[in-house]
Order: sequence, then C-alpha cells, then structure tokens
Amino acid sequence: MTGPVSGEPVRGGSTARTATRDDVGGILLLLALALTFRAIIAYLLPGSGFQVDLDAFRFWAGDLFREGLGGFYERPFFHDYTPGYLYVLWLVGAVGSIFGGIGDLIKVPPMLADLALAYLAWSMALELGAGRRAARLAAVLVAVNPVTWFDSVVWGQVDSVGLVFLLLGMRELWRDRPERAAVLTVVGAMIKPQLGILVPIVAAVTIRRALWPAGGHGDEDAPERRRTTTDWEWRTRGSIRILTTGLAGLLPSILLSLPFGLSWPVGLVEQIFKTAGGYPYVSVNAWNPWALVTLNGTGVAENRGWVCDMVVTEGARCSQAFTIGAIPAVIVGTVLTLAVFIAVSVLVARRPDRRTILVGLAVLALAFFVVPTRVHERYLFPFVALGAILAAVSVRWLIAYLASSAATFANMYFVLTTLYPNNPSIDDWLGIGPGIGSWTGVAIAAAIQAGVFVFAFSELRRSASWRLAREIEAGASAAVDDDLAPPVAARSGDPVPRDPGNATVSGAGFGAVLAAASAAGLASPAAPAPPGSVRPAWDARPSSGEIGLFGWLRDRIGERPIRPDRTAGLEHEGGGRLDRLDVWLIVVLAAVLLTGRIWRLGEPYQMHFDEVYHPRTATEFLQFWRYGISHHVYEWTHPHLAKYGMALGIVAWGEDRTDETSDLGVAIRAAVLEPRWDDARSNSRVAGDRLWIATGEELRAYDLATRRLELALPIPGAVAVSLDKVTHRV
Repeated sequence: MTGPVSGEPVRGGSTARTATRDDVGGILLLLALALTFRAIIAYLLPGSGFQVDLDAFRFWAGDLFREGLGGFYERPFFHDYTPGYLYVLWLVGAVGSIFGGIGDLIKVPPMLADLALAYLAWSMALELGAGRRAARLAAVLVAVNPVTWFDSVVWGQVDSVGLVFLLLGMRELWRDRPERAAVLTVVGAMIKPQLGILVPIVAAVTIRRALWPAGGHGDEDAPERRRTTTDWEWRTRGSIRILTTGLAGLLPSILLSLPFGLSWPVGLVEQIFKTAGGYPYVSVNAWNPWALVTLNGTGVAENRGWVCDMVVTEGARCSQAFTIGAIPAVIVGTVLTLAVFIAVSVLVARRPDRRTILVGLAVLALAFFVVPTRVHERYLFPFVALGAILAAVSVRWLIAYLASSAATFANMYFVLTTLYPNNPSIDDWLGIGPGIGSWTGVAIAAAIQAGVFVFAFSELRRSASWRLAREIEAGASAAVDDDLAPPVAARSGDPVPRDPGNATVSGAGFGAVLAAASAAGLASPAAPAPPGSVRPAWDARPSSGEIGLFGWLRDRIGERPIRPDRTAGLEHEGGGRLDRLDVWLIVVLAAVLLTGRIWRLGEPYQMHFDEVYHPRTATEFLQFWRYGISHHVYEWTHPHLAKYGMALGIVAWGEDRTDETSDLGVAIRAAVLEPRWDDARSNSRVAGDRLWIATGEELRAYDLATRRLELALPIPGAVAVSLDKVTHRV
C-alpha cells in the first residue's frame, strides 16, 4: 500500500479495511438482477448459439452420462476439449435426463459462472484495498459487460467457468498459499488450456518467496493468517514450498485425466497439442495485429480468410504460409510470446505484491491475444474480470478496459452474427456486422488491443505500481470519509455516526472523525460521559469471507444497535428529500416488477382449473343483465364478487357489444359459430367466421365477413338438429 500524501510504500495488510467494506446485501442484489437479465435473454433467444459447438456440447453431455467417463477419447467422434469441462457436461447430461432433454441447460453453468466472476471481482477488489464503491463498480463491470452475457447466454460458450478458477488461483497466491493456487490454476487450464497463463506467475512467485523471502511480498507485509489457513501452510517456508507447489499442480492434472482413461502426461499433452494443431493459421477470427496479414490477397481483415502460419503437407491444407523473412509466422509468434511471458514473470517476481501480480496476469491475458498466432476471437475473455478489478480503482485502467471490451465485443458479435450467419435464433440485430467487419473496423480493433497491451505492460514499472497504490488508497479513504461524515443538518447532541467497522482510519477520514467527535462533545477524554450515553464503537466487523455467508447474516441480525431511539425527537421533523438511495430503490423495484411480475404475463394462453369456470359464470350473469335470459349458473362453489368484476371487465374492454342486427326471415332453432381457416395446418384466415343456423327446414351457413349465405342444406323431415358439436369443414 502507499500513503495518500507521500506516495511512499506503507507496509501492512488490509484485513480490517476489507472487513469494513463487507457489503454482501448489495452484491447479492446485483447478482440477482444479473441472473434475471441473463434468464430473460435465454428465454427471448431459445436455443441460440454457435451451432457446431452447441451440438458438440449436447452430444458430449448425453454420451458422458449414458456411457460414462471411461474411454471417452477413444469413442468414434470429434472431441477437442481437455477433461476439465467434461465433468460439468456430465452433470448437465444427468440433469437433462431428468427433464427429458438437455436443450438450453447447456448454458446454465456459464451463466452461473458469470455471477461467480462478478462476486470475485467485488471481493478481490476489497481484498486489494479498494473502497466499497470501487468494489461494486468492479462487479457491475463484469455483470453488465456485453462480452460476458453475449459469450455465455447468446453464444453458449464456457469461458467464464474456467476463468473462475483462474481468479481463485490468483487470490490464493495473494494469500501466500501457493499449493492451493497451483491446484486451482491447473484446474482452470484443464477446462481451457489458454487459461494456463497463471502457471508461470505462480511458479515465479513461489520460487522467489521460497529462495529470496526478503521483499517476497513487494511493498506489502506478508498477509495475515486466515482462519482457513492450515498450520502446515502457515509454518512451512523455504525450498520445500517449491516442491509441494509443483506436486500440488501435478495432482489435479492426473486426477482429472485418469477417469477418462487419458494417459498422463503423454495422452493429456497430445490432446492439448491436437487441439492447437487443428488451426495452423496466423489468426482464427481474432482481431489482433496478425489479422491484418495477407497472403495472396487472403486475410482476416482483407476478406475474412485464414492465412496459414506454417506449411502443413498433410491434407494439403497449407501449401503456402506467411513468413517473416524465412521464419514461419508460428515460430515468430511463439518466440515473442515466450519472451513476453518470461519478462512479465521476472518483473512480477521482483515485486510480488498483490497489485503487481494482478497487473502481471492482466498483461499476460492481453499478450496471449495480441502476440501469438492461432488465436480465436474469445481468447481475451480473462481480461474481462482481471481488467474490471483494475478499472474499478483507476481511471486509466477504466479507459483501457472499456476500449478493449468494445473491441472484443465487436469481434465476437461479427463472428457469431455475420461471419457464421446460420446459427439458431441469431441475427445481426444491430445491423452493424458488415461495417465493423470491414478492413478498417478490424484494423481499429487490432490497434486498440495492441495499444491496451502496451499500456498494461508499462504499468509493471515501480512508479506505475505506486501510482496505482495511491489511487486505491485515495478511493478507499474517500469511501471511509463518506461513511464517517456527520449529517449536514446534525444538531448539537446528536450521536456521531458509528464507523461501519473500520479498525484503522487514516488521512482525511480520521480528521473527519475527530471533527465530528469534537462537535458532539466527545473528543475530550477528561469530560465524563453522561449516564446511559453511547460512545462510538470502532470495532472491526468480521467479513463474510471470514465467517461465511450464514455467519455474516447471523452476526448482522443479532447485532445490538448503538444509536439511541430518536422517535420522539423526529415527531415534528420536516419532510425528507429524494436522495440517491431512494432513486436506487425505485430502480430496483421497477426492475424486479418488470422482470418478475410482468414478464410472461400473457401466459399460459389457455385457461386452467377454476379459470375455466369464472369467465363462463361472468358471461352467464351478463346474459341475464343484458338480455334478460336467465338460466342455471354452472359454477357456484366460489364467491361471485370476482366474477362480477370479470363481467364488468368484459363490458368495458371485451368488445362484445352488438354493433348491427340482421333479420334472417326464418325461425331459428339453434345457432353456432365456427372459426374459418384455410386448412388444418395454417393459422391464417382466408374468410370470416361462419354462422351455422338450424331452421325448421334447412341448415344454413353464413359468412360473417361478407354477410352472405354460403350454404343451405335441407334437413329431411324438418327435424331440428343440435349444432353443439359442429367443428368440421364443409
């Protein structure tokens, strides 16, 4: 951390500060709204997504549940995923078997993972030392970022699931628990191999802290021990941590591979390289600098074509390849990528505090999209969460984050809606596909991503790290000041507002507390407190991360209030004003009502149970009130007041009034209406409804649209017939 005035490093953790900013209620409400928003999108676009991947996911899920995990990779069908996500697909297949099919259940795991990402962005921003507003902003940036919901709900992809493990692994590295970090990192890489970008940072930081412990946490002190940290993790230091961390990283790769019969490490490595080797092109629809490359008039930006990055003789796929001099593009991209990864790992290891680890991982996420070849359009997805934490505490990072997210969304939108237009429930809704996919659009997106990468790399400088620390500290201090500032219209004798749990207050925030205490007559220790008065309490509340969500709820519910009862003093107080909290509650209520109460209000379209009888009884009442026709009322088991209301509604809005009468000139024995359709398979009318009339001698059919007699059939013997069941076509 750094001081807000001098800018020099301030050593110390932020456990107490983190506890003060525990805002579980607000974040849970945000997550509920985010889930509702995603559910509505899934409902409006049923079955949407990239058809090839959706078919593969659904087929794999069903096959895994029916046939089991063993021998999956030997079965005669296409499979290009490593084992990590296949466990999730097995669970989806099991649930789908209960509901009679998988369908859009395939989207549920990534939708839930989106919520987990927003929660982690919030909690990790707090752990980094940010204020409550900044932490909420981090969660909002993840939850509303179109890259997240477009990827999981519309596209049906699974990137967010692996990213959850990536963030958890980085958080464990922050907490100096490298074994756990290694396990989570490898699990994320087993879900998506490109999420292995955290592996070199875990290795570099672990080695640094084990062999050169002095300054092993950069500008910060070693983190405080958490309740979930074991004695072994807390005591063990030195080179043994390198060995245990390496073994911990190997363990999940072995355990996740064995149930599939995938040999380790040969089979697993072959599967990873098989997937990467399937796309030997400089860019696979990714709008990075390689997308601007052309070969014989072909290129991603030029005409949406793929350019080979090396010569592949098998199948004659790549008889020519793009080279820089005599070096194939794949070699150039690989060497540059390794150089960036090594440089970032060294810079992070020199100063492995939480800020530097976060920035370093963000740089590697950007580098893995900008520098190598064979990159897909969704490879920059990790930056959606990593960048959100940084964007919440720094305006510079916020600008970079928004620019990169806009370029990524444009890239994904074009690929799904325009490049591959025959996907279910997918269309170029905004009508911008051809425009953003032009050479100029691709070039702008590639320049943005390259520029953000250069900016992020420059943020690894020590001066930039201190600047980021000052920004975090300034935001946190402002948040504390807002919490501790006395009311504008405070009267003498009003109690000083209780600090929400901050054990250590510094800078301007502490000055505000002293000023408020002096104004209330509480600053002087010599002045005895009046009997029964309540002094401000500055204890640190435990956070949900320390005592769990249910423990946090119990603590808040059972907490004794320290404010005195001011009901009598407020009896003659004037009216209030509309503040931001009121506006926020109005917005939340409107969103909940529009989504939970009005959504699908018109369904079901058919009546069920008692709904069948209530409108019928209402019309029976109307029959007597309007026309004096009295007969037996069918349903008497429920009170009739609601049915009276229905009858009034029919009169007011039912449009059942008699607009015109006609004299048919015959005695009518029975009558019935028949809807008129062109055929049994179409829902388009070609004429008006028919009115069937039974007279004493004929059965007549009138077209109500044209008011013409269409048909007249004699009734033998002048026998009256019942028309209650006339439903056929004549």
